[in-house]
Amino acid sequence: MDEIKDAGAAPFGALGAAVDHLTAAFEDAGLEDARESARILVCRAVGVGKLELLTSPSRRLSDSDIHQITEFMKRRLAREPVTRIEGRRDFWTVTLEIRPGVLDPRADTERLVEVSLSHIRLKQDQHQKILDVGIGSGAILCALLTDVPNATGIGIDISTTACEAAGKNLSALKLADRSRVLHADFSTFGETDFDLVVANPPYIRSEEIAALDPEVADYDPAIALDGGGDGLDAYRVIAGRLPIWLKPGGVFVLEIGYDQAVPVIALLQEAGLQGVTLTRDYNNLDRVVSGTTAPI
Repeated sequence: MDEIKDAGAAPFGALGAAVDHLTAAFEDAGLEDARESARILVCRAVGVGKLELLTSPSRRLSDSDIHQITEFMKRRLAREPVTRIEGRRDFWTVTLEIRPGVLDPRADTERLVEVSLSHIRLKQDQHQKILDVGIGSGAILCALLTDVPNATGIGIDISTTACEAAGKNLSALKLADRSRVLHADFSTFGETDFDLVVANPPYIRSEEIAALDPEVADYDPAIALDGGGDGLDAYRVIAGRLPIWLKPGGVFVLEIGYDQAVPVIALLQEAGLQGVTLTRDYNNLDRVVSGTTAPI
């Protein structure tokens, strides 16, 4: 940590100079998106928008501004993600609070939202009941309920911290009246008659977690990452529960690891699920599997 303290020793007294200083420090550390991260953190620390940063780069900073900017810089150099330093994440069309102990949702998961909406909108004139398995921050359910005003949803999670975070995000987005968050283990959760089940379960192989980028390994909770020896533990349970949770002809949409399509599809088909389809993400990697239960 001494190197991080030294990196913050160089003086800067204005908005633009602060951005330049952080950018140089982040580039020297080999961090991606150095300038954009610097802009975001300076704006957050000082409480200004990007427009003011662009139009008033010579604005002088107070001692407290400089202290806060320096603290944010130290945290980023320690590989804490910008979203965690900010305490928020833009996801789909919503902004979420991100707190310690809860998975920070990634852009790849927006593909799951997109696939889910393609199914919901086919029946947009009907009420849709959604189950979010492992709700985490509430990202998926918040996105779906925001886009589909006549839908309701239940989110379950084994983590009380996640349940609290999801509940707060749903309330902040004025979705609390159409949602419930339950502290529950999905292996025993028994509510039925859902039109749509969505999940971004833990799917990283246990032995691979330590080798992940520090932004993930050191800051995302292990319970939201660790999928067991082969990464498929959660899918084995979910595949068996989908026929219970879903109404006949109901839809499921699951996020998967980029190399897990074949085994996950096999598990779903063995459980009697139908029309299993694979969707790739924006980087052309396998990312989402979806399908239905048998109709009546």
